[in-house]
Amino acid sequence: MEITKKYLEGMFKAQSEELRGEIKAQGEESRNEIEEIRGEIKLQGDELRNEIKLQGEELRNEIKLQGDELRNEIKLQGEEFQTHTGFLLEHFESKIELLAESVNDTKEQMVEIREMVVKNTEDIAEMKIDIGIIKTELRNKVDRSELHHLKKAFAH
Repeated sequence: MEITKKYLEGMFKAQSEELRGEIKAQGEESRNEIEEIRGEIKLQGDELRNEIKLQGEELRNEIKLQGDELRNEIKLQGEEFQTHTGFLLEHFESKIELLAESVNDTKEQMVEIREMVVKNTEDIAEMKIDIGIIKTELRNKVDRSELHHLKKAFAH
């Protein structure tokens, strides 16, 4: 029995050593695989950071380019607006000048019309005086029946 016990202990020890070796080898292999995965993750992380950085720079450049284009377009539209506004202002000023001239002409015509009205009023006043004198002279020269006929004639 002794042989069997020693034999079994030896086999157990040998198998234990073999198993420890395999476990150690697998542990070492697992550590190597983990290190390899870590390296790949770090490499992919670095690549991803570089790609993000590159895309960020491209995006900043595109935004700057679009901003420059937008500023140029706004400047161009501002210049066009100023030109158009200047044209409208000149057109408006010319219309105002025409209106002012028309108002002045109308004022002059009104002054002339007032002068004519004053003269006509004076002429009518003179005519009334002359008619009064004529009536008085006619009364003195014509009898009443003739006067009646004359009044009718002048009334028409």
